[in-house]
Amino acid sequence: MAVTIFRKGYKRSIIGKVYKDKGTDKVGTTQNLRPIMAKKGGLFPGEKAELSLSLKGSHQNATVICLKIKNFLEVSSSIEAVRDTLNRISRISADSKTVIYENNENIFMIFAPSKTKTFQNEKDALGLAQKIKDILQHHNKIFKQKIEFGVSINNGAIVANQTPKGFEFMSFGNLLSQSKRIASMSQGEVLLEEKVKEKLGASIKV
Repeated sequence: MAVTIFRKGYKRSIIGKVYKDKGTDKVGTTQNLRPIMAKKGGLFPGEKAELSLSLKGSHQNATVICLKIKNFLEVSSSIEAVRDTLNRISRISADSKTVIYENNENIFMIFAPSKTKTFQNEKDALGLAQKIKDILQHHNKIFKQKIEFGVSINNGAIVANQTPKGFEFMSFGNLLSQSKRIASMSQGEVLLEEKVKEKLGASIKV
């Protein structure tokens, strides 16, 4: 049974990082936040995405960053510091025109073409993921309460619909579960699913 699960669930991941190098980016290969959630309606302010099990809308290929906070319950002792750090991440995510879907310790930043107005979101996602990593690493340097995290970037199909109430989406296949699994493998670095690396193509070195 273990071998079967491993074979079906295993996907190669690549550590991703953007370097400024004369026009060429290089990529290396390889609870209790609940008080905040109760007051703010979630970890992050701003526009939220709602997951729907049955939805009519536009079919599109989305790039998804998953930020997994591994010590989700433990960090409640530093609520103010955590809130400030997450607010910084929220602001830069909004600047990248993402919508955020929260699922307990997993926070998804979704690059939907209907929001970003482009089908080529992988490079922007890689840049945002590295900024998120840098912010969290800086937090861990100056605060006693560390945030244990993993970051992944994945790519897959969704159906999306913008309503007066907000952004609704439904994912196909194992997009969200695979993103969570890859983020859980990460030890503070950015892991790329192989499809994302292929989409980035010649614009990066791996």
